[in-house]
Amino acid sequence: MSYVIEVVTLEAQPALSVRFRARPEDLGRKFLELLPQVLDVTESQNGEMAGAPFARYLDVAGPELEVEVGLPLTTTLEGNGQVLSKPLPGGPAVMTWHIGHYEELGKAHAALAEWVSTNQREVAGGPWEIYFSDPSDDDDPKGWRTQVVLPLIPEIKAT
Repeated sequence: MSYVIEVVTLEAQPALSVRFRARPEDLGRKFLELLPQVLDVTESQNGEMAGAPFARYLDVAGPELEVEVGLPLTTTLEGNGQVLSKPLPGGPAVMTWHIGHYEELGKAHAALAEWVSTNQREVAGGPWEIYFSDPSDDDDPKGWRTQVVLPLIPEIKAT
């Protein structure tokens, strides 16, 4: 699959999320286990989702990954301890779309990393994936759509 890389400027996005550590093979199960907690806190405050669920990768070194799974919101809500009120960052970023099975998402991440290296840019934190398809509604992964976002450090303009 060929990836189209887009340079974007994001606004900070209010969000609720749960942070956890898990082995890569357990991510899907943890996502399904923890996302309902985020949804419960959102609904208890009459919050509105501003988009599809996401997973943000904070630390990928070692056998376990540190991940936040959450929901973007239209306004800032309060967390409850385990569910954190923490925005997705704004600023420059590169993004691409992955169409297909989640097991192949590494290719999209690699395409973004290659773009960053080729264009001599620096990342400003962990990437996140936004899941626009629900496998429980569509059991054919060929059509699953996931947006992958990698935040960048702003370029310093020469004066």
